[in-house]
Amino acid sequence: MEGLKGKTVLLVTHQVDFLPAFDSVLLMSDGVILQAGPYNELLNSSHEFQDLVNAHKETAGSNQQLVDVTSSKRYSTTRKLMNSLFRAPMSFYDSTPLGRILSRVSSDLSIMDLDIPFSLTFAVGGTMFFYASLTVLAVVTWQVLIVAIPMVYVAIRMQRYYFTLAKEVMRINGTTKSSLANHVAETVAGAATIRAFEEEDRSFNKNLDLIDINASAFFHSFASNEWLIQRLETISAVVLTAAALCMVMLPPGTFTSGIIGMALSYGLSLNNTLVFSIQNQCTIANYIISVERLNQYMHIQSEAEEIVEGNRPPMNWPDAGKVEIKDLKVLGKCQLREVVQGKEEGLNSSGKLAEYDEPMSLMKREESLFRKLVKEYWSHFQSAESH
Repeated sequence: MEGLKGKTVLLVTHQVDFLPAFDSVLLMSDGVILQAGPYNELLNSSHEFQDLVNAHKETAGSNQQLVDVTSSKRYSTTRKLMNSLFRAPMSFYDSTPLGRILSRVSSDLSIMDLDIPFSLTFAVGGTMFFYASLTVLAVVTWQVLIVAIPMVYVAIRMQRYYFTLAKEVMRINGTTKSSLANHVAETVAGAATIRAFEEEDRSFNKNLDLIDINASAFFHSFASNEWLIQRLETISAVVLTAAALCMVMLPPGTFTSGIIGMALSYGLSLNNTLVFSIQNQCTIANYIISVERLNQYMHIQSEAEEIVEGNRPPMNWPDAGKVEIKDLKVLGKCQLREVVQGKEEGLNSSGKLAEYDEPMSLMKREESLFRKLVKEYWSHFQSAESH
């Protein structure tokens, strides 16, 4: 730009955002200069220039609004999940393993965002292609429907039977994966302590055990999937055999050899389309478990709001400092409620609080249940020592 210093620069543009930076603006239409002058002067005096600038601002605003709405629709689930986790009380993090939370915001969220849409598309496409192939066979030989309809019913029953097992195995897989992630996180956080006490082997062996447990659930899921595929292939082979037999028994001249060959080629694809369709349907049903787990973490009872409109302090607050402490109770860690209240009570045989005090104070009481229990235990211990 140093080379253009002191020279006249002519910029031809329709981007009105740059116009305030120029000394003079020429408004042209159909190759004719309508008006000329500084930006502010044209904006105040020319209606055509005002319409041009306002139209650009309205279009830009509508595009921004469209982007905001699309972004809101796309990320509403993730935003709701993160807000629920960030606003959860500390007692939630004390009672919930870290690996379980990491599993929710990593694998489960990835399944909901990526895997479910693809599986849904594949399931719908595979189902439509399967019924289209079956329709082509039925047009050539309608007798194949006598075998195909019962086989479709058997396939649906097998799918439901498989899903009963696969759903529970998927739950076990998610639970064991959370335990594994939690152990890895705890190991990384406490690596210095593990090395100080020379417990590397124990931590490593526990990690291997958790991996084996998680792999066992995955192995059973894979085995049940292969069980379903084998039976679906058998069903497809039965339908294809029935279709080929019906085509052989057709009277000569009913269809041309090209039509029969096309029907057989579609029949050969029944195996792949049936397995592909049902496998993706079962996969979607298994992925819904991840949606259930995410929905559970999206409705965590949150802490109080940062600002309570009905309980706001006055505008001149604070005008004086004063702190009063009444009935102070301190907890060792964040708990939902106090385990023991400040009462001198204890437990008796019926499960109710009967005594509660320091051990030496309880031992001084003749009628104390704690004293009787200690004496009985001590007598049994001495008798065992004497024998």
